[in-house]
Amino acid sequence: MKLTSTKLAILFIVIFSTAGFCQQQGMTFDFYGGGARAEGMGYAFLAVSDDGTAGTWNPAGLYIHEKTMMTFSYGFFIPRGKFTFKEGQPITATYDHTGSISSLGFWNVITPLRVKGHHIVANISYNRNFDIYYEFAENIGGAWTGDEPNALFRKRGGVSSVDFALGARIYKELSFGISANIYTGKTVTEERRYFFRYGYKVDYGVPQLASYEQNIAILDSTTYSGFNTRIGFLYVADKIRAGLVLSTPFNLKVKSDSTIDRNSTEEGLETTTTVSGTEFATDIEYPYPKTAKIEIPLIVGLGLAYNINENWLASADLEYKRFSGLKIHTLESFSYNASSNLTEVFSDNVDVPNWSNVFQFRIGTEYLFNTKVGQVPVRAGFRKEVLPQGDIYSYEKVYKDEQADEFVNINDNEPANVAKINYLFHYNQNQITGFSFSIGSGIYWSQILLDFAYTYTAYSQDIYEYASDPRYKSGNEWKNHHINLTFTGYF
Repeated sequence: MKLTSTKLAILFIVIFSTAGFCQQQGMTFDFYGGGARAEGMGYAFLAVSDDGTAGTWNPAGLYIHEKTMMTFSYGFFIPRGKFTFKEGQPITATYDHTGSISSLGFWNVITPLRVKGHHIVANISYNRNFDIYYEFAENIGGAWTGDEPNALFRKRGGVSSVDFALGARIYKELSFGISANIYTGKTVTEERRYFFRYGYKVDYGVPQLASYEQNIAILDSTTYSGFNTRIGFLYVADKIRAGLVLSTPFNLKVKSDSTIDRNSTEEGLETTTTVSGTEFATDIEYPYPKTAKIEIPLIVGLGLAYNINENWLASADLEYKRFSGLKIHTLESFSYNASSNLTEVFSDNVDVPNWSNVFQFRIGTEYLFNTKVGQVPVRAGFRKEVLPQGDIYSYEKVYKDEQADEFVNINDNEPANVAKINYLFHYNQNQITGFSFSIGSGIYWSQILLDFAYTYTAYSQDIYEYASDPRYKSGNEWKNHHINLTFTGYF
């Protein structure tokens, strides 16, 4: 199958976080709190925030706790979906991307304190904000490929945070809380490519037909780091609860290290040679690490909850993220002073994303059944999925010159030895949107609470090779599943 910009763009949008740090599958910038209870209610939890996960939702809700407690969750992320490639007529191909990843999703300890007679509750927690997982198989390289895919990709990882929070009542029904959040995370991308062609070599002055093969293995490790604070207010009346949460802006630092291992053979024997202008090399490269800072905007969340009766709770959240005008800064230079302190100088990336502001609406409900074996909650929730990115209406493709450490524009007939690819994407205002539907349940005893939640998420993106030309419209479609199990114990 012929290589085109469209096919490669779709691959690297969802697979690679290169120097341009383009959108990745799973990189939704949804810094949700933890717990199966909140997930079962569609994450409409800003005004509820009265269980062991309060520190990651609205820390003002911590004040309610009178006993030391511990909570932990384990999650299973099961991504599903497909990528449909269209290269005019009649060439159309569909590829499934699928997999699974499981990890510790949440852990915390809450303990009440007395400070000069005031009741203050402290919390320390670990929270998995979101998972990233992607697999792909593709034919690339134009005339170099056969009938089977010659490129295999796998990416997995996620972004998490460690949160330190305090909450206390400040006036009658009004409470206040604050948390310090340290973000960390890692994704690992494995890429393998195989190239083959026949070429002529000169043996004793006579041209001889020979077969050439090249295997390229790339291991890319990307790390994430950052810090911000979350400030929360919670008003609790007889039946109504109202919450306000402000998450301060911060820079999410992204650093990518790569190892490129190329092995080439001529008639089955290791070689380094050039065939028809294409280098077949045998070597290992360590490209210079790429570092950037992504601006994460102010996030404002408003929540409202209402107790319909003693056992029935309904809630709704509205969250706003100001992504319009967001910038990506790339590392330009760094130096050490006499005290060995590092100074980094970042510049604005020339390709500032044309991202849009995000408004997300979430609703949820919970009903508690009192049974002989314990209290059994039943939950359901819905939320609108909105990403800052839009559809891609056009883009520029560049290749990485590892030796010169710079990018150059070339045509679609790239040589086999090209290892790194970057794209300058142009987004329109048709935001990526979708929905999530959640259900949940569990069982409660006096000292132990068990919760379960399941979420189905669907969203899609259109990708055009030439300024919204419908003959070249490709697209990604995601239909992901998530399962969350949470344990809470009182001491």
